[in-house]
Amino acid sequence: MAEPLTVTSQMTWPAAGYLYLRYEALNTPAEGSASTGKVPPAVHMGGSVVTELVPRVTVSGPLSVPASGTLVKSLQLSMDEIFAGATADIDVSKTEGLDPGLLSEDAVVAGERLRQELPKRPVFSFGP
Repeated sequence: MAEPLTVTSQMTWPAAGYLYLRYEALNTPAEGSASTGKVPPAVHMGGSVVTELVPRVTVSGPLSVPASGTLVKSLQLSMDEIFAGATADIDVSKTEGLDPGLLSEDAVVAGERLRQELPKRPVFSFGP
């Protein structure tokens, strides 16, 4: 595994593949605010180098290519959709290609739920 996918970059995934998404945070709702939805403390989504487990996502929306000049378009990420996918009610215990021993970690379970849900969720959108 070459740079940047190395142990030093923390982008390898338990020595068996690559880490495609790593989220870790401490969520403290503001005083007096109502918490909306579930926010997992960590999500580690990875995949094997032998079995392709990379989720496929699409971005829908208009894209106009100018006759000259540079096309500039921003891509926005919805963390609400990431959290919803990571906390979806999915049984990941029999996921093919995933070492069952890894499922003892909550962050890996959340990551596998997200990986399976990503193609169904509008995680990315075009910005203005």
